[in-house]
Amino acid sequence: MAPHELAIRIIATAAFVQLNDAAELLSLNLKFNWIYRPGADLFLVFNKTWDATGFGQRTRRDRQAILKVTCLFAV
Repeated sequence: MAPHELAIRIIATAAFVQLNDAAELLSLNLKFNWIYRPGADLFLVFNKTWDATGFGQRTRRDRQAILKVTCLFAV
């Protein structure tokens, strides 16, 4: 990185939990975002869903791990 470039590196995380009584589902979403240079990001997202027929009664329905990388090219 050249001395005149602004070095911005940001790491952020977010979590979201949702209980849907009507559909009897419990969902968890975790997101990790690393901005390693302006216009370039790395995202790691983890999703997990359970059937929640009762409080304390959960069976895993599905889970996902997603990786996304974005990059800005100078033309």
